[in-house]
Amino acid sequence: MLAFMTGKSNAGKSPLALDIAAHVATGRPWQERKVKAGHVLYVSTEGWTGLGDRIEAIRREHFPEGVEVPFDCAATSIDLRTSSRSAKDIIASSLEGAQRFGLPPGLVIIDTLSHALGGGDESNPEHVRPVIKNCQLIASETGAAVLMLHHPTKNDSSDYRGSSILVNDTDLLIKVETDPKSRVRTVTTPRIKEFAEIEPMAFRIKVVELGQDDEGDPITSVVVNWIPAADVEFEPKLTPAQQEPLDALITVLANKADCGLLPSATFSEWKQQLKTLRAEKGKATGEDQALHRSLKVLKESGLVAQTTIRYAREGEMTPVTPVYSAPLRSGAAPLLTPLRSAFL
Repeated sequence: MLAFMTGKSNAGKSPLALDIAAHVATGRPWQERKVKAGHVLYVSTEGWTGLGDRIEAIRREHFPEGVEVPFDCAATSIDLRTSSRSAKDIIASSLEGAQRFGLPPGLVIIDTLSHALGGGDESNPEHVRPVIKNCQLIASETGAAVLMLHHPTKNDSSDYRGSSILVNDTDLLIKVETDPKSRVRTVTTPRIKEFAEIEPMAFRIKVVELGQDDEGDPITSVVVNWIPAADVEFEPKLTPAQQEPLDALITVLANKADCGLLPSATFSEWKQQLKTLRAEKGKATGEDQALHRSLKVLKESGLVAQTTIRYAREGEMTPVTPVYSAPLRSGAAPLLTPLRSAFL
């Protein structure tokens, strides 16, 4: 199998890929799905500075101290476009690691596609085609699934950036998105061949403290913290005309919470904030009609709750303590850098 995982920077692609890898290495079920244990080879082509911390965070989350794990890492530059040399190196490393642990090759992760193109253009089919061919060679020679991490277009016009060959000639596309308000990451499969579509999943980023640096500041990395399926709430898609009143209400509630007040608003307060928001966009009038037209949809979708004559976000009718969060803001190693040394 050849798969792609796409998502913007800081969407959580690498933590998600490492979470999948950890379950393959241990053979433990992943999101209530059976997993066949196998050797994992993670090829990092960028972000080497923080790679060791990411691996240590995964170790602490998934692997017992002092136990060898069938999970090897390569921090190196590769070229899957101009020749098959890098592909053959990856095949040899995967087979050697699998033999060392007495397991079949299970998963090869390449992070990221853009750094495996050997200076090529991801939008050029003639440049992308040999990369796909080499990934298919890795899969066929090892029997492992190959997962490549990639990016979507900057304007979100497509789930992936570059030539359509990237998806047409692969078996699975995994998409990771971040809700800008809740920071919840959602995982979907816009394209999947020969298997049933996977239901949407969601996770948050969990910060793991690994120790302190020379100045006493904490050293941290991140892992996936899954949200149970029963607790996942995927907000309905709103039109711009419906989103505008919701944004106005959220602003009113945030201002009140900052002042220690109950996060709720009268219709008049809500309408006044909507008027201000629309004026900033050059819309002189129409806030009353806009609010009335959107109110039913916002209430029926569960985004807004009403008690007597006050409005609030669903589930926020009691005082809350504001919690603020934000997304977390080198020489090449040899091709095969075993992680097992970090696990002892």
